[in-house]
Amino acid sequence: DTIEQLYTVQDRVEKLETSGGITSSSSPSAFVICHGLTDSIHYCHLTDKTHVYKVPLQGKVDGTIIQAMVACHLDTSKWNPLHLSFYQLKVKPGEATICHFLVKKDYVWVPVSTVMI
Repeated sequence: DTIEQLYTVQDRVEKLETSGGITSSSSPSAFVICHGLTDSIHYCHLTDKTHVYKVPLQGKVDGTIIQAMVACHLDTSKWNPLHLSFYQLKVKPGEATICHFLVKKDYVWVPVSTVMI
């Protein structure tokens, strides 16, 4: 029921921090990010050296505020050099942090300690 419109980032961007919970061998804290390939199939992976942010966006037409998730991959040195992001951003693996919004059907698993106050 939402209308298609442009959104602007609001001031209250929050970095999600893990304190314990999910861990991997090379990172004391990590998130599991899932990408919806179809309605019933998702590709999920444990992230390393990734920051996740909750970003409020305000619609330019109707003022609606929505919450979006952004993943920033700090270390891309082990990514496939043919990854589309490198072509689009004109960088090579390991040269830059790559951030992206999680789109429809994508989601992030976070430890309960991250969201409980």
